[in-house]
Amino acid sequence: MAACPLAAVYTKSLYIVAWLVLVYLLLGLFLLGGKRRPGLYACCCALGLCAALIAAWWEPMTSDMTFTVLDVGQGQCLLLRAGSRVYVVDCGGDSDTKTADIAAETLLSQGFSHVDGLILTHPDRDHAGAAENFLSRIRTDVVILPNTARELDIPARTKTVYASSVLEMKSVKGTVRIFPSVYAASGNEISLCVLFDTEKCDILITGDRDGFGERSLLRNADIPEVDVLVAGHHGAKNSTCQELLEAVRPEIVCISVGEGNPYGHPAPELLERLAEFGCAVYRTDQNGTITIRR
Repeated sequence: MAACPLAAVYTKSLYIVAWLVLVYLLLGLFLLGGKRRPGLYACCCALGLCAALIAAWWEPMTSDMTFTVLDVGQGQCLLLRAGSRVYVVDCGGDSDTKTADIAAETLLSQGFSHVDGLILTHPDRDHAGAAENFLSRIRTDVVILPNTARELDIPARTKTVYASSVLEMKSVKGTVRIFPSVYAASGNEISLCVLFDTEKCDILITGDRDGFGERSLLRNADIPEVDVLVAGHHGAKNSTCQELLEAVRPEIVCISVGEGNPYGHPAPELLERLAEFGCAVYRTDQNGTITIRR
């Protein structure tokens, strides 16, 4: 029973929070009313819970595509749903346990106990530190990592693919393309780049690559203009370079960054570049979790 979608209640959903408020209000009325007609109050609570669970499950289904940048502090964890397919890109943040909890509970609150793929752009803790905890909670078809990132402890039961060439996963609602680095063997520059090409929205993720790595991507892959770009390296000044912005022309740029981080992210130089291109900028340190639906 516990494995069934929505078999547990997760307060990441605003509908569940609203239901809890309703329960406390009804409890107060019940106590103030001399504890009469308990069955009526219990029935109202049960009906309210059913409505909240249905709404939590139904809301993401009303759009063909949902892209979420979770607020995990100084790290990155991204969720994408295209039709019935669900992918997670990176799973790391200020706390390994907290990041895994946030990702898992967000998915479970929407009725997803399974994802089609977990794509880890590179093995740094702020991108992959929570992966093991996440995999213990959410059934995952495949984990995809850079070819040289062999040090991560991925459970033996989980299929693992080390990308040494371009990977492509197609579905009715779109295509996921994964581009490995063609020159780097370690560090941020081995980051996988991920292009989500869906019917309603194109999204590009470049991990922690700097401008050199981004230009390498443009030289070696056919990257189209996109609707959404996730800023590289949490908004570092040497990432999300001029050439990348000129090539992909994003309408929206999302920055996954921790409030008051010691690195000065996002860099003023980057914010100036984005302003020059007229991009709408959303930051997890200011906006919290970011959700885009199309």
